[in-house]
Amino acid sequence: RLHLVFEKFAKCGLDGATNQLGHTQSVMMLLDTVAVHVTKKETLWRLWVSVASSVNELISKTNDVNQGNALEHNFTAVEMTIVYPFKHLIDSSLNQ
Repeated sequence: RLHLVFEKFAKCGLDGATNQLGHTQSVMMLLDTVAVHVTKKETLWRLWVSVASSVNELISKTNDVNQGNALEHNFTAVEMTIVYPFKHLIDSSLNQ
């Protein structure tokens, strides 16, 4: 149930006409904040996958990864989405 609600929340901002990447950044900041409180990595994985797939669809449609403008680039939302699994999902105790 949590997954469905979160998925709808994440997608609702991507359906709007403006600032879809800004909404994505807010969602990723929320995921970043709750990551320390969620004990099951599988839950975080499922939530992240729903955001990442939505961002992938958005980028495929718009060909835009820049939240900023031509003079001041801002790739924060895409960067946060890409870095999230490395930051929160890959266990630091893995052998190299």
